[in-house]
Amino acid sequence: MVNGFHRLNMIGIGFKESFEINSNKEFLQAERQDFFQSLYKWYDSFDMPDIDRVDLLHENVYNNLTNGEFDDDFYISMYHQALVWHKHGVNISRVMLILTHCRQLFIMLSEKQENHLLARALCHSIDLGQSIISDVYQLHDTLKNLRKNLRPK
Repeated sequence: MVNGFHRLNMIGIGFKESFEINSNKEFLQAERQDFFQSLYKWYDSFDMPDIDRVDLLHENVYNNLTNGEFDDDFYISMYHQALVWHKHGVNISRVMLILTHCRQLFIMLSEKQENHLLARALCHSIDLGQSIISDVYQLHDTLKNLRKNLRPK
């Protein structure tokens, strides 16, 4: 797995992106309810695994995507969300579809502010989340294969 600092640089998250998100925290928190309503409506329109609204996207994931601090809490919340999705049978393709829709919603929120820098920063935040979640799914598949190969025949 790529270490956190290198991953941030690779995805393009720097001080400018963190600052832009931090500068818009109040706006992003005020838009939280509309964000979730749009996400639920979108999810319900597709043939996706049955999942509780709470588990579709945890509130702490939204908070971490929109707070501009890419610390341990960010990584932990993404890891936990990945485990919840996996438990509900949401495959990695569907996970990426959910996160891509979150990206679209963030872009639309940023357009309300006419702030392309905020859109870019939030897209980078989603990119980092996708990277972490992809790693969790890959790790789960690797462990599953190892256990399968270690079983006595």
